Amino acid sequence: RMEYNLPENKLKKEALNNLLILAILVYLSQKDGFYVSEEEIKNFIKKLFFKKGKFNLSLFQEYLKSSRLSPEFFKKIVKKWLEAAKYKKAVYSLSYTNNLVLETITLPFLIQLKVKLYNLTYKDINLRITPSEEELKQFYNQLKDKFYTTLPPHVEIFRAKTQEEAKKIIEQLKLEKDLKPFKVIPLNSTVENGTINQLIQKVENSKGISIIKDGSYYLIGVYKPAERKKTSFNEIKSQLVELYKQFKSVEWLHKNMHNLIPQILKGQYKIQPKTREILGYELLEKFKLSPEVLLQILNGKKLISLETSNGIVIIKILSFTKTQNIPQDIKQLYSLQIRKSQYLQKLQEVLDFIFKSDKVKILINKQLINL
Repeated sequence: RMEYNLPENKLKKEALNNLLILAILVYLSQKDGFYVSEEEIKNFIKKLFFKKGKFNLSLFQEYLKSSRLSPEFFKKIVKKWLEAAKYKKAVYSLSYTNNLVLETITLPFLIQLKVKLYNLTYKDINLRITPSEEELKQFYNQLKDKFYTTLPPHVEIFRAKTQEEAKKIIEQLKLEKDLKPFKVIPLNSTVENGTINQLIQKVENSKGISIIKDGSYYLIGVYKPAERKKTSFNEIKSQLVELYKQFKSVEWLHKNMHNLIPQILKGQYKIQPKTREILGYELLEKFKLSPEVLLQILNGKKLISLETSNGIVIIKILSFTKTQNIPQDIKQLYSLQIRKSQYLQKLQEVLDFIFKSDKVKILINKQLINL
């Protein structure tokens, strides 16, 4: 029994699909003469309910009781599962790792490149951008969900002249009325007024509303947990100007990238290129490039240009070599992935054939769906 965060109807549909697949595999296993002995069933059950070095009978009985299954019926389920497993194992034994496919997939680990990197960012250009108020507001509206301030836990303090007025404020606070506080003080902070410090302590301990007398006034404190507050346009207007300039500068770089490449290579921009040696796999990962780019490099491509969040990058290929020293663990990992992929493909072909066949009738015990 497993727990899933799915609605019951979807869980039952998923269970039905799994049972259909299991039923087909059992049918194919029996059809091809695979045999599951009584001893195999017993050993499987023993391993399933193995605890502290031995078979736990009470754990087994508890499971049967909670699942409303008899021991005989459970043994039938185990037998079918083992039959299906034997068929899957047989299909897997027929799969293999295609060396040509393995060589193609591991190619990025075999190519050692020497490259020169040119990174031109918005900071390296000086565009004269002066946004209008309207442009800034439009920019803010596009990104306003990203602008927020995290307010720490704090105490809002209200002041009343009479006890009756204090009671009314407390009633309104309980009704979550929007009242303007006399003071807002973060928790764990100290103020000069000792009475207010006492009030803050009481509110922090109660995590609710507290009241205290301070001379001729009543002070009401209410606890406010940490919260995220959207930042208004006016609060971040100066920051928006800089963000807008950055955004427009990057947009200009992306738009004019192909025209900028020869200028960058000729040194017309004051950027220092970096020469480094890098593995083909690292190059693809670092710059989010497709494997096709590596094949283009092998076929003679010398320049790669791409957009980044800050500007543009030019990769100049100086040289490359192909080695045979791929790490053994990487080779084994990809070999297993290729074999597993082939196995799943073969298994899917068999399942598709049975699903489309009108000669095989599959019956499902609905009790299994409710387990």
